Amino acid sequence: MELSGWAVLKMSRREIYQYLHRMTPCISATLKKYGAKIQKQKSHISKKIIYLQFKAKTMTAETYQKIAKVFLIIPLIAGLLTIVEQFLPLQKVTTIVESKRISESTKSGLTYSIDFSDNNDQFIPEIYNQVKQGDKVNLEILYFTKEVKTLQLPESGIVLENSTNEVYFQLGIALVFVVFSGYFLRKNFFTNKNYRYIVILCLIGIVTLIRIISLNF
Repeated sequence: MELSGWAVLKMSRREIYQYLHRMTPCISATLKKYGAKIQKQKSHISKKIIYLQFKAKTMTAETYQKIAKVFLIIPLIAGLLTIVEQFLPLQKVTTIVESKRISESTKSGLTYSIDFSDNNDQFIPEIYNQVKQGDKVNLEILYFTKEVKTLQLPESGIVLENSTNEVYFQLGIALVFVVFSGYFLRKNFFTNKNYRYIVILCLIGIVTLIRIISLNF
């Protein structure tokens, strides 16, 4: 029952209390009704905010992942070039020995290096001891990395095969490039630890690819 303002003024205090007592259930029901609506709207808004936050994080993660996958192409290419050149015909080069040097380290021991007019490499002691500065030699080298496979002294005609461990080391690095790059390129989600590995892999891959490019151009 609704009352006008004039009717309320004419009511006694007792009648007002009685009226409010009768209206309490109705008021309570109305408050519950609107309270439920407000709570539902708050819940909907909260879910919307959580969804938007999740979507923003997901978009950021996807962006970083796409960038990482683009950079992973670098070590993949460097590794594939190093592996593929093992099956390509060797390049024949005639060059001159410019200098020789022996270096020593605790890990690899003695290293015998020869610098040519357009290349340099490590050699086994047998080859190192047979060439002198100023000698004109024929080399057979790998296509991309220019690693020396054989050395021939034109005077004697003897072909010496260069079988150092450096070749196996480079092949090992190339396999790491290809395997890990392929693994991460197929992965749908990267952890922080994955990103650290990717950064290291890409940095070494960039150095390797720059070296290959500089040797060929």
